[in-house]
Amino acid sequence: MCTVKISSLTIYQILEKDPAQPNGPPQTTLIEIGPRFVLTPIRIFEGAFGGATVFSNPGRIFHIIV
Repeated sequence: MCTVKISSLTIYQILEKDPAQPNGPPQTTLIEIGPRFVLTPIRIFEGAFGGATVFSNPGRIFHIIV
């Protein structure tokens, strides 16, 4: 049995001080700085690195064709 979780990744920066008040008290905040991307499976195999194909994404468009 194979379980697939499609997840996204967001990159954050940890700020120790508020940029609007550089002399103010320390305050930890998170700022989203990076691009988001989603991992979409193309093909899932029965084994770790090979074997029978359990899932194949028929909607996948390869960048060479575009």
